[in-house]
Amino acid sequence: FSEVLQTKRLALRRTRPATLCLQLMTLSIFSRCDKFAARRKEGNMNYQRVVPDTGRYLSRIGISEPVTVDIMGLNRLIQAHLTHVPFEALDVWGKGTVPSLDIGDLYQKIVRDNRGGYCFELNSLFCALLKDLGFEAYLVIASLLDEAGEPAPPAHSAIICCLDGQKYFVDVGFGGPVP
Repeated sequence: FSEVLQTKRLALRRTRPATLCLQLMTLSIFSRCDKFAARRKEGNMNYQRVVPDTGRYLSRIGISEPVTVDIMGLNRLIQAHLTHVPFEALDVWGKGTVPSLDIGDLYQKIVRDNRGGYCFELNSLFCALLKDLGFEAYLVIASLLDEAGEPAPPAHSAIICCLDGQKYFVDVGFGGPVP
């Protein structure tokens, strides 16, 4: 996977009514996990928790037991999020407003108001949760490709999560993890 990431593009096939490809614009993501690992080893991880209440967020997605910071824990979190939080773009398409991407506002909407969101909202809040739980994760921008392989402008958000030197593509606003 990291060899593919170093090419700065990744196309993943999805089976949907209209087959789409997801092209990941990585820029320099292949080195980010190495930087996270080095900072963690040196004890330079000065991360401030940003999710107002991780316990309530975990409860919202149906998790009541501790989560391990490994691939099993990551998959458990993704599965729980995908089954409890819907994809919805009601604010964007229904109201014509641009939703806030502030973590506090996203927490209010998705956790307290028991709503869903679109890719930027869902992945931004989920990435903050992953970091708060101890995962090394960061957001990336991606674009959808049509069946002919023509890319649209980058307009999709996803997450890269680094575990044991392996990079995982995480997307709770479109799909799941990829080894």
